[in-house]
Amino acid sequence: ELLRSSHDLPIFFVLVSRAYERTTVLQPILSLLEKQPAWNVVIQLEALSAEQEYSLIDQLLSQAGMRVPTIHRHIARRAEGNPFYIEEIVRMLLETFSGQNNRAQADEGDESPVASLDAADVEEMMNRVPGSLTGLILARFDNMDEPLRRAMQIAAVIGRTFSLALLRQLLDTSAEKVSAL
Repeated sequence: ELLRSSHDLPIFFVLVSRAYERTTVLQPILSLLEKQPAWNVVIQLEALSAEQEYSLIDQLLSQAGMRVPTIHRHIARRAEGNPFYIEEIVRMLLETFSGQNNRAQADEGDESPVASLDAADVEEMMNRVPGSLTGLILARFDNMDEPLRRAMQIAAVIGRTFSLALLRQLLDTSAEKVSAL
């Protein structure tokens, strides 16, 4: 109804959907748009190609100073061409790996566990990655230190923008401690 009643107004609507939603939730809107081709511009995002996935994974891992060639296939298979999912998987693996690296260096001196990662280690690390992007983000959130997690929860309730003073007051802590999070 909004589209029909605003056809002569300078309004810009952006509708974002997944392909499967086009035949369900969005069908009435799409039917209306098909009757007015000048209104309708479709930009369809495709999944990354295998080459693009591997390139992105290489870039993210090399930025972190990590080389694990056997992991590309596992990440690409899990992410199914979604670049955001690839980034989140790599971040989670780097956090996991960083924790293992810190423990190994404390136990064995300066030897890096990168050299000792074999196919079984990679498989075990990938088994810890949740099966969905939402699950992955929630798992990363759950693994944060309690003060940071609490600050993020409060910040999420406040909204997109807020002052440091407001967050500090709600956390009942000093500006230095908030900045250190």
